[in-house]
Amino acid sequence: MRTILLMMAAAATGCVSCTQMGCLGTLEVVFDEPATAGDYAADVALGDLVTTCSFTVGETPDTGGFQSDCDVVVADGAVSLRVMTGMGEPPERVTIALLRDGEALGTAEARPEWSEPFHPNGKRCGGSCQSASVSVEF
Repeated sequence: MRTILLMMAAAATGCVSCTQMGCLGTLEVVFDEPATAGDYAADVALGDLVTTCSFTVGETPDTGGFQSDCDVVVADGAVSLRVMTGMGEPPERVTIALLRDGEALGTAEARPEWSEPFHPNGKRCGGSCQSASVSVEF
């Protein structure tokens, strides 16, 4: 009975027990036009966090695959990158710099429309993740 009363008192005062679960959001970057043959590196900057995604487009089967913080899908020259984002407020702008065979192809900037935040520990406990997709042209 005493435990129930303590729990009721904690609930009445707004005391919340928070977990420390984390989550990952994603930013999907879709290239508007098919990529020509070559070895690519894309630097995706989300604020201070820069993730490099590497992939190859060629006559043999295209390669991509999962990398530490980046998932690359290449099919018939069409390229999309999925970059993992951490918890916290996502940036308003992202910058993507693209290189092919070591030569710069250009830089694109986008303003993602982020999803509603996901709160793995509940809204009152803080911490959230969001996802978005942007299209870029080089």
